[in-house]
Amino acid sequence: MAFLAKFPLLSRCQPGWMASVLTTLGIDLDYIGKFRVSAGLFVALFVAAWGSLAYVAFASNMHVMSGHAPEHASHGGVLSLMLMVPAMMLPMIAGHLLHIARSLNPRHRLPAMSFFFVCYTGGWVLLLMGALWLASALSSAVAAPFVLLDWLAIALFIAAGFWGKHPANKAFRNRCGRYGVVHVTGFKVYRSMASYAGEVWLRCVLECGLVMVAMVLMVGHSLLLMVLMTALLLTDRYLVVSKNRSVSDGWIAIGVWLLVSQVTGAPHPF
Repeated sequence: MAFLAKFPLLSRCQPGWMASVLTTLGIDLDYIGKFRVSAGLFVALFVAAWGSLAYVAFASNMHVMSGHAPEHASHGGVLSLMLMVPAMMLPMIAGHLLHIARSLNPRHRLPAMSFFFVCYTGGWVLLLMGALWLASALSSAVAAPFVLLDWLAIALFIAAGFWGKHPANKAFRNRCGRYGVVHVTGFKVYRSMASYAGEVWLRCVLECGLVMVAMVLMVGHSLLLMVLMTALLLTDRYLVVSKNRSVSDGWIAIGVWLLVSQVTGAPHPF
């Protein structure tokens, strides 16, 4: 590929294999070369989000190691969720962003991509904050509210495992890679971005909303859990060849591990 040829080290590292992986992700190397500024900004956002989450996790661990009590109240505020969504979900929508890039002229390209991403992220933040608020309201009358939230998270992880095997979920997964309509002139560009982002967000919620809600309900969930969940989501979306298969057993395994830990009092890494 033309873009790959510009980097001798990459061109020697099995370019056919690399091109195959990127094609699976819905990404064309030549398009990355053509839209390297737009693509680079979102890659930088992805790296910055994970870096910020890692820093927060490190600071929290240092806080505990210094003899302070863990801050159980922090499930994740708006800022934490605004970091978490780009970190976990940007790879899930990479193909959609590049579809927008190649559909528009330079004048609208980056603003439209950014507006799409803001709409998509806003949908997730509103959903997760709303779910956390409802769960907190439900547990406010309970003597041990944090324990109740952990039990709800366990139930959602296990439910997500069975939902992932349901034929309806498999049908949603079949439609996840479909690109939306992108208008190319005037205000219609941004109206189509809002509609497109809403469609993609809804598909993602139907596919993996249960596990995302479960994660934010867990008191003080770790960076390891976010990394593991991101790996499972990407594997399920891109690397599971047959649409009749999934990694749903992974969600059940996480739920059962947390359940055993909750019952026995044994520590868990999540």
